[in-house]
Amino acid sequence: MIYSSLSIYLCIDTSITSLEDELIYKSELDGPWRVEILSAPQAVFFLGQLIIASSKREVSLQDSSSNYAYKYIRRPTSLRATVLQIANGTLKLLVVKVLDMAS
Repeated sequence: MIYSSLSIYLCIDTSITSLEDELIYKSELDGPWRVEILSAPQAVFFLGQLIIASSKREVSLQDSSSNYAYKYIRRPTSLRATVLQIANGTLKLLVVKVLDMAS
């Protein structure tokens, strides 16, 4: 969707006559990015809340589904370890993305 909007923008570049029109168009183009950028801090916040909740009581994921084979979870016997595994993976991903944006 962004690419089609961008190509339309390039085709009708001459139709943007005022700075106000250009700013309105750019804000519409940046709309989908705002949603993704603003959802990242919320996800980190909820992950932190989950870490706090899982530290108070140990729960096993295998108790509820003993027949299920977990593929990516290293320790399905511990919800705390699983949440920390997700948090560490998220941290590594965010660090890589920040370094990619810096270069």
